[in-house]
Amino acid sequence: MLHELSHKPRGPSNPSWRDKHLSWIHRFRHALQILGFFVLVGLALSLVDVRGVWDHARNLSAPTLIAAVGLHIAIVVLAAWRFALLVRSFNVPLRIGEANRLTFGSTLANLCLPTSLAGDAARVALVRRHGLTWRAAVSVGIFDRMIGLLALCALAAYGTIFADAAIPRVVVIGCLVIALVSTLGAVRLSRSAILSTRLSIQTFALSMGGHLISIVIAAILLSDLGVEVEIGVLAALFPAILLAASLPISIGGWGTRELAATAAFSTIGMEPSVAVAMAFLFGATQLAAAALGTGVALVLGRKDRL
Repeated sequence: MLHELSHKPRGPSNPSWRDKHLSWIHRFRHALQILGFFVLVGLALSLVDVRGVWDHARNLSAPTLIAAVGLHIAIVVLAAWRFALLVRSFNVPLRIGEANRLTFGSTLANLCLPTSLAGDAARVALVRRHGLTWRAAVSVGIFDRMIGLLALCALAAYGTIFADAAIPRVVVIGCLVIALVSTLGAVRLSRSAILSTRLSIQTFALSMGGHLISIVIAAILLSDLGVEVEIGVLAALFPAILLAASLPISIGGWGTRELAATAAFSTIGMEPSVAVAMAFLFGATQLAAAALGTGVALVLGRKDRL
């Protein structure tokens, strides 16, 4: 009895030193990302003619804007399909509508909050309501994130071979190795049907499809800005920009995406203001698509519950 009394579990009102330490680490990391956002955006703008960037951006035609937002929505739908397949591998019948609601919401959170994993963490927590264990939910979240990164690194590796890379080859290879090891770690953690070769191919194909649509978005934005780039060249350069935007050193990829675009497109002689304008428009239409999709998904979800 005395032993039990002397070892009372620490509750939320009496956090341990380790919990406080981790809390300060998280706060410090978030503060660094906010600082990184302002520093990187400021650095990107200092390298270009800001008025020129604004002139390019505000002259974007409405059809191009609508097309870009629509294609971004298609990317999130593919990601939701991938997520649903992974959840269903645990014999949990997640409906595609619910997968869309979770994925649009997590995408919006990742773009707006000072951590690129907040949305993913929330989606993992929410999907447990459908019957997944914590182990299964976490493994789905890791595998889902890493299979997307694996496909992106594969495209970026193509760029390092066939074009002057915006990101050094060693960085791309390092990210590729990390993504592969993390994906295998998720498989080991789950001890489930994620080991299925068929499922791995399906999810990789959906990830690759989303990244290829991103390249199409970049192509139509550049075309509207009056710059024509061969799709093969764009396929070699743009994945490195997406990879830079995925680095957890800013908010929503702002700043890193624009700097990478300036570096990547300088290899083909593109004007920096055009490169930054395209990267800015890509991010803005991505944010608009996530917000619109989240709103529609929430409305449809309420109608389903009525």
